[in-house]
Amino acid sequence: MTGFREPELVRDQMVLFASSLDDAIPESHGVRVFAEILTSGPFARAFAKMAQGYRLDDGRPPFHPKTLGGLWLYGMANRIRSSRQLEMACHNRIDFRWLMEGQTPDHATICGFVKRHKKDLKDLLKATLNVAIQADLLKVRHLAVDGSKVEANASNRSMKKQPALNAELEQVESAIEQLTKEWEENEQREVGLAEAPWTPKRGGLARQREKVKAALATLDRRETEHKDSGARKRPAPIASTSDPDARQMRDKEDRSKPNYTTQVGVDAESGLVTAEDVTDAPWDGGGLLPMIEQTHENTGITPTEASADSAYNTGQALTELEEKGILAYLPDCGASGPSSEERNQALADARDGKDLTNEQLSLILDPRTGRISREAFRYEPGRDVYVCPKRAELVRVRTTQDVNVSGTAERTQYVASAAACATCSLKTNCLSRRASCRMVTRDQFEPERERLRARMATHEGRLAYKMRTVTERTHGWLKTVGGLRKFLRRGFDGVRAEFTLACAAMNMRILVARMSTAVLNRS
Repeated sequence: MTGFREPELVRDQMVLFASSLDDAIPESHGVRVFAEILTSGPFARAFAKMAQGYRLDDGRPPFHPKTLGGLWLYGMANRIRSSRQLEMACHNRIDFRWLMEGQTPDHATICGFVKRHKKDLKDLLKATLNVAIQADLLKVRHLAVDGSKVEANASNRSMKKQPALNAELEQVESAIEQLTKEWEENEQREVGLAEAPWTPKRGGLARQREKVKAALATLDRRETEHKDSGARKRPAPIASTSDPDARQMRDKEDRSKPNYTTQVGVDAESGLVTAEDVTDAPWDGGGLLPMIEQTHENTGITPTEASADSAYNTGQALTELEEKGILAYLPDCGASGPSSEERNQALADARDGKDLTNEQLSLILDPRTGRISREAFRYEPGRDVYVCPKRAELVRVRTTQDVNVSGTAERTQYVASAAACATCSLKTNCLSRRASCRMVTRDQFEPERERLRARMATHEGRLAYKMRTVTERTHGWLKTVGGLRKFLRRGFDGVRAEFTLACAAMNMRILVARMSTAVLNRS
C-alpha cells in the first residue's frame, strides 16, 4: 500500500551508536546544567554530610549519596516519583544513563536512600537556595505563604471511629491470645510441631494490632493538641489504620478523605520554595511565622514583606510580624466585604460622620448579617469609646478572655445607649430584630489590624498582596507537573521526606531554566 511512511530501520540491521555516552546528549540538554549544579559547593557539602554515615571498609562499595540524591531530584523534576520507575529510567532513558554515568541501582537501593537520609533531605532544599543566592537569583524580599491539601496513601475504608478501633483491637488481641494458647498446647504434645504454621499468622495479627494502636494513639494526640490550643471545635474521633498520621479533611472539591496539609513559603520574585512543611492540621492559621523562620534558617535572610490569605491573619501573627519589622499583606479576616476604592471611601465617610448616599450605605453593610459593618465605627483611643456613623458613642461595658488556636484574646465590648439607637435614622440597617442597641467588640490586637487595613487600602498594598498568587503556581506545579496529587509514602516522616524532595526538585527545575537562559544570553 503506497502513501504511508515506511520503516526507517530494520530491526535486525546492525547500527552504530554514539562513540561515547556524552555524545548522545545534546549540548543544550538541561541534564548538563542539572549535573553542573549538583557539583556546586552547597550540594558538595550536603552530600559530604550524608556520606559520613557509610562504612566503606567492608562489603560491596555503596552508591555515593550524590548519585542517588541526584537521581531522586532529577526524577521528581521529570515526574518520576517511585523507586521502580527510577530503576527503569536508569536502564531505558539516555539522559538518566548520562546523569548516572551508566550506574543502574535497583529499586530497593533507590528507596533505601530516602529511608536512610530522611532527616538530611532538607539539606538538599537548602543547597538549591544557596546556589540561587550565589547566582544572584534569590533575594527573599517578599515571602508568600499558602497551604494545600494532598491526598494520603490511605483509603476511606481505612478510616474508623474510636469505638470501632477499640472493638477491632479487642478482637485482634483475643485472636492472638487464642493462637498463642493453641501453639502452647501443640508445643507440649510435640516440640516444634505447630511452630511453622502458626507463627506467620500470629505475626500478621501482631502487625494489625500495632496499626490499630497507632490509630488510637493518634486520636489521643489530637485530643491533647485540641485542649492545649483552646480550639472550640473538637477533632473528629476517627483515624486511619493504613496511615494513622493522615487526617480526614475536605478538599477544594468538597471531598472528604484522608489528607495531609502542605505548607510552602515561596520567594515572590524567583518562585523558589524557601520553606515547606507537612502537617495534619485542617486549617492554615499559625503557619506564617514558622515559614518565615524556616526561610531565615535555610537562606540566612529574613524577608521584609510577607503575604498570605485570610486564614493566616491572626492577632498574634500580626504582633510578631511587627516586632520583626516585617510588613504583612493579609486580607482582613473580619472584613465584611471585598476591598475596593469605593467601599474604602464609604467607610471613611461613615467614620467621619458624613451623610451617606444610598449607594454608600449599601457598600458598608456586612453581607453576612445585613447590618452596618463594624469597620464603619470610629475608635477614639484617648477616650476609649467608639463613635457610630451618626456620632453616637459606644462606651466600654466589659472585657472577657477568649482562648483559641491563635492564643488568648482579651475582647472588650462597647455598647451604645438604647435611647440613641431608638431614634437613629439608620436603626433598621444597624440593629438586629431583637437588639435595642448596637454593640461592637475589640481585642488587644486591634491596633495592628487597623494598621494592616490602612496598608491594604493603598494601591501599593493591593499590588503587594497580589504577589501571593505565586504560591498558587507553586502548588499547581507540584500537583500537575510534579504529579504530587497523592503521597506514595505513609506517616509524617515519609510524607515530609517526599514533599521536601518535590520542593527541592521544583527549585532545581527553576535553577536549570534560569541558568540555561543565562548561558544562552552570554553566548
